[in-house]
Amino acid sequence: MNDVEALLSRLPTLKHLRLLFPSCEPKSGLFDGSRWEEFIRSKLPLLNKFEFSFNVSKRFHPNDVTIESLIAPFRTPFWLE
Repeated sequence: MNDVEALLSRLPTLKHLRLLFPSCEPKSGLFDGSRWEEFIRSKLPLLNKFEFSFNVSKRFHPNDVTIESLIAPFRTPFWLE
């Protein structure tokens, strides 16, 4: 997540962002909805469309990763409104 933030911080006038991660570690920070919210509010104030796609293999994390646990951080007013 730090590398993504470093890159995107250099694009403060970005209005549309689409991120595609074909393989993603659940504990990488990319699923941290509050971190994304804070980053977008502070570094990407003009962003009005954010699309993301993450693929996670359950075979590597069968017991500690559920769809609900990955989606829950993005069920706040910031993401839903």
